[in-house]
Amino acid sequence: MFWDVKNFLQGANPGPSEWKEQPEKSPAEREQAFAYLEGLVRYMKSFPGLHFITASEAYALYRDSAQGRAFDTQEIADIANRVDSEITFQVQNNCALTASEVFALLNDFVHQFATGRTVKAVRLDGTPYGPSSVPNPETVPEGSIEIAWDQFSRTAIDVSEILARRQQISNIVWFGSKPVTPESYLLALADVTRTLISKGQPPASVTILPAELAAGKWVAKDSPSLWHWRPFPKDFHSAHLMELARLQSWTIKPAVLSS
Repeated sequence: MFWDVKNFLQGANPGPSEWKEQPEKSPAEREQAFAYLEGLVRYMKSFPGLHFITASEAYALYRDSAQGRAFDTQEIADIANRVDSEITFQVQNNCALTASEVFALLNDFVHQFATGRTVKAVRLDGTPYGPSSVPNPETVPEGSIEIAWDQFSRTAIDVSEILARRQQISNIVWFGSKPVTPESYLLALADVTRTLISKGQPPASVTILPAELAAGKWVAKDSPSLWHWRPFPKDFHSAHLMELARLQSWTIKPAVLSS
C-alpha cells in the first residue's frame, strides 16, 4: 500500500483518516514500467568497463583509510603544511581528511607536546562534527592577535577535552578572555605544529590570523529554488538550515578508491 504524495502537497498536513491511497497501476502499466527498467539496466551494462557492485562492495572499495590510522610526525607535518587561510579537506597518499579531522589531529599533536609527551604518532578515531552556530561578528575581533605560548598550550588542552566530550568543534575557541573562530585557531595550530616538528620547541608566541571555511562552497546558499520538493509550502526556504549545513562542511571529504 502506497500513500499519494498529494496528501502533503505544498505544506498540507491532513490527519490519517483523510489520507488517500496512490492509485494502483494497471497490469499493462506495470509491465511497461518493468520493461523500461530492464531496458535501462541492459543499456547501462552495454558500456565497456562498467561493473555493477553491491553496497558492501562499494564500502570496501571506498573504505575510509584515515579512520583508526596512526599518522607519524612526517605525515602530521605534511598535513600542517597543507593548511592555509581557506580551511577545507585534504587528499594525499590515497587518504582523505575532513577539515575537522585535520583540526583533531593537529590539536592532539600540540596537546601531547604541551603535556610533555614525546609525540611519535597521532591516531585518528572518529570525525568531529562542525560547530553548531556562527560566532557573532561583534564577539570575535577582526585582524590578528598575539597569544603567548603558555596560553596557547593551555587552550590546546582545553580543546582536546571538549573534542573528547562533545565530538564537536566549538563555535568559538577561547584564549583566556580572547575569542577566535575555529578556522583561525586551526590555521594557528598548523603554524605551531610546523614549528614544533622543525625546531623541537614551541614558539614564544603565536599569531592568530583570519581564516575562513572554504569547504562551505560545496553547500548551496539558501534560496527558494532549493525547496521545490512538492510537500514544501510555496516559496518555502530556510536560511538557518542551510547555514547549519554549511557549518557541517567541516566534515566532508571525497571518497578515495582503494588501490
